[in-house]
Amino acid sequence: LLAASTADRAPQARLAAMAWAATVFSRDDVPTRLVCLAGAADERPEVREAALAALRPVPPTKGGGSGGDEALAAGTRVAHEGSDGVRRLGVVAQVHADAGGGPPYYTVALEGAEGSLSERSTERGRLSSLSAGWPPFAEVVRAILGRVALTRLDHAAGGVWEVPLLDPGSAEAEGGEGPPSLPTQATGEALRYALDCLRAEAVALLPGEPPETAVGSRLAVMLRASDAAGGVPGVGAGARELMALLGRSLFAHHGDRELLAAAASSLHTLVTGAVDAASKAQVAEAAALGALPRRVAEAEEPLKNVALSSSFASDSTQRLLCEALAAGAKALPRARATALLRSVVGMLPSLDAGCSGPSEAKRAVGASLLAGFLTARLDPAASSVSADAMEVDSGSEAGDGPAALEAARTAAAAKLGALLKHRTPHVTVAAAAAVGAVGAAGPLPLPVGVGAAEAEEGGDAPDAAAKEGNGGQAAPKEGTEATSTATAATTEGDNDEAAGRSEEEMTKHSVVAHLASLLRREKVRTTAVRALGQLVAGDPHAPFRNAALLAILGMHTVKDVELQLVVGDALATLAMSPPRQASSAPPPALPRIKPPEAPAVTGTGADATLAERTADAATACELAAGDTLLRYVLGRVLLQHVVAWAPLERQAGAAWLLALLRQAAKSGGGELAVRTAAGRIQAALVGLLADSNEATQELASKGLSALFDCCDEASRATILQELVAGLQSSRAANASASGGEMATYKELSEIATSVGQPALVYKLMECAASSAVWNTRKGVAFALAEQSRDALEPHLPSL
Repeated sequence: LLAASTADRAPQARLAAMAWAATVFSRDDVPTRLVCLAGAADERPEVREAALAALRPVPPTKGGGSGGDEALAAGTRVAHEGSDGVRRLGVVAQVHADAGGGPPYYTVALEGAEGSLSERSTERGRLSSLSAGWPPFAEVVRAILGRVALTRLDHAAGGVWEVPLLDPGSAEAEGGEGPPSLPTQATGEALRYALDCLRAEAVALLPGEPPETAVGSRLAVMLRASDAAGGVPGVGAGARELMALLGRSLFAHHGDRELLAAAASSLHTLVTGAVDAASKAQVAEAAALGALPRRVAEAEEPLKNVALSSSFASDSTQRLLCEALAAGAKALPRARATALLRSVVGMLPSLDAGCSGPSEAKRAVGASLLAGFLTARLDPAASSVSADAMEVDSGSEAGDGPAALEAARTAAAAKLGALLKHRTPHVTVAAAAAVGAVGAAGPLPLPVGVGAAEAEEGGDAPDAAAKEGNGGQAAPKEGTEATSTATAATTEGDNDEAAGRSEEEMTKHSVVAHLASLLRREKVRTTAVRALGQLVAGDPHAPFRNAALLAILGMHTVKDVELQLVVGDALATLAMSPPRQASSAPPPALPRIKPPEAPAVTGTGADATLAERTADAATACELAAGDTLLRYVLGRVLLQHVVAWAPLERQAGAAWLLALLRQAAKSGGGELAVRTAAGRIQAALVGLLADSNEATQELASKGLSALFDCCDEASRATILQELVAGLQSSRAANASASGGEMATYKELSEIATSVGQPALVYKLMECAASSAVWNTRKGVAFALAEQSRDALEPHLPSL
């Protein structure tokens, strides 16, 4: 009845079908999940919303759920951990009460190696329940594949992923009546739902892995089991069907952009998860995880055609496909991977040639991205993730060895570096993203070259006189040090119509110089900033490091909060990345940190003398071999930027500090350094809450919330207490609260006298103080809004 109602002409009937599917049937009932998927493509938005709301399990409420020791009911899906540590999926078949009044024990039907079920009695401690409401992945993907309106593919069109025709137990062989066919418009959501079902199983089987890594590993292991069994039905159930569904969605999407985007995103998640897991595993385990990347490598040619030429692929879809194909190339034998990289480099446009149309521009962008991702993924020193490719590599000729691959990587990096001067902005952005990907993976495969003497020696670029909006006062000269570096690097970029377009030997220094020149171009600078951060992250103590750092830090003059957050992300990326290559040689000196003579924000070391703050700055610049740049970046932001007199520089410093704290909380890599400097960070952020700029106040409040995530309970209580005290206080916070240095009595008296009302001085003093107080209170209110009600409960009466 519900299946028929999804095709009813009356939208009320279709909406009622979604309501019944949501309330009468459980969320792990497969036939009604297909009903909901059909409704997800409905022409009426209310039907689509009801279908999507009914499709997946209802998320548990915050603080809800139960622990891991609760009793399980018969029929509950579980993961069982054997004595060998291996986890297998199963279903609770029977619950047994202990005669002595102890906890119950269970009979569990476990999936066997060949898809069969075997029963085993076990205690509760070896069982972990799967997230409730998710049906079995294999059953879901088979049902979807049998009802999608996508045709089977032949081998030339990507059919290497297809399941055998009329495979016993497959959806094509089942036939019969049942839920409705799924229109093409619903296939994208169906693919995402199937992946979510697989993820629910993968997380239970691999609890220590991130979800995206777990889901890729799970599918790779299932494909490996299916291959080892010669495609016997039941082994690796659902894995081949998912690959067939992905293939049809990628190569027979009938112009559906949303379906192509869903397929690209799913493939990217799966193959990068498997490759990342293989990179951390032992050789034998890595070979087992190579079944999925090998499937991608088998479809290399049709995937490359879609990634480079499909007019239905958006920019994000194209990037995801290129990343997935590059990850899959790790399963290729080294000689074939080298040939693939060379062929893609041959597709890159020349520096002098423009793009005649959208299709040519898309192909140039795709080739640039693919060349960069391949160069990043194909490490000559690393083994392939495919066992078959390992055997081929071991018997390959010397001309197909690591040296040939490294030469291809060098050629690709040099060509991408040259394309940073291309006249088409889309190609320039793609080249910058590609160079950044190569740099993030490790040192650029290019010669070092020669850079500016100032950067080489750890000094600053020449200062330039400049004034920034601060009541007409001159801004600190430091504010232009990085801008000078970028300006010097821009000289040849500004002459790109002439000699700047001639061929040159590409080096690491010249790549950094080209990227620094792009920071002046609004359409390109976001990608250029990220690329500079990635280059330093992959080679933190390279000779070009200081030039890249100064170029990034010089962006503080730009009035764009979103851009400053990107700059902060770039600083966080490079600050928390350890050197990839061990070296006993001391790293080159870092650019100097220049604290202002008097900080514009109180509470951040204003009580310390300039000599003490200068000594702290010198300590932050000291690095030993193997150190990260986090201490330097934190010192630079705290001692120089967040306390600057220029409002834009304070705003930039607040954004950078927020990005650093978020990254430290997310990765855990910088938590120790953040906790060590927590007092100074807290003082700086609390001081910025009084800033006259509302955006700076909000950035500081979010920064305090991020600091909470990095600190222990005692530090959190201290921060919250200081915020509450700041809201209750009636004192003027600091000079920046009124937009600049607080006016003195003499200055206010001169203003009052000039208008012929000397008594006005007292009103002016009251207004100046009141402005600072309420700016401070507004900033503190921003910060308190970031805290939970539970944390604020003890302070509510006084507030």
